[in-house]
Amino acid sequence: EYKDPFFASNSSVLDSFSFDIKTPRLVLNLQVLENSSKLQSIEDYPAARLRKDRSYEYEKNEVAIGSYKGLRFTKITSPPEDTFLFLAENRIYSLAITGSDPEEVEKLGAAFLKSAKLK
Repeated sequence: EYKDPFFASNSSVLDSFSFDIKTPRLVLNLQVLENSSKLQSIEDYPAARLRKDRSYEYEKNEVAIGSYKGLRFTKITSPPEDTFLFLAENRIYSLAITGSDPEEVEKLGAAFLKSAKLK
């Protein structure tokens, strides 16, 4: 089972979920964390800062789920990755999708955005 090394692994984790699909090869990791650092913006979250600092490796886009604005980082180098980060109701939502086919990673990411609800 693949775990994104940028996910926190401490007591601030409220929930986590992971699954993989064999064909096409995709791995999805979702974590919900308490905003224990009292971040005011998802831009201040370490995983967002890291990806923003690596603009040679990640493309950043603003996205939304309902009224909640977040960030989508698409890895432009190999292996394909789509990471979504949201700050909502004092919780940090972090979703990373990896796989072998960039189109399939993007397709699962688009389906997530279309169907997800944050509470």
